[in-house]
Amino acid sequence: MLHVSAKAAAILVAPGPQRVALVFVLAFSASVLLAEWLFRCVERPIGAALRRVCDGSPRPAALPGAVPL
Repeated sequence: MLHVSAKAAAILVAPGPQRVALVFVLAFSASVLLAEWLFRCVERPIGAALRRVCDGSPRPAALPGAVPL
């Protein structure tokens, strides 16, 4: 995050054309961080489910009132 903060500070002091480039770089860095975070949020539950299937482990108990598939 310090790296992103340094880029944000550089935007304030950069002249016109360089400012545009720095804004693009900062936006790209932020989108990469967001994508990594989302991947980790999605990858953990899917990875756990795949491990259960491959290991033959029992499924977690169904919620009360759940309709079986």
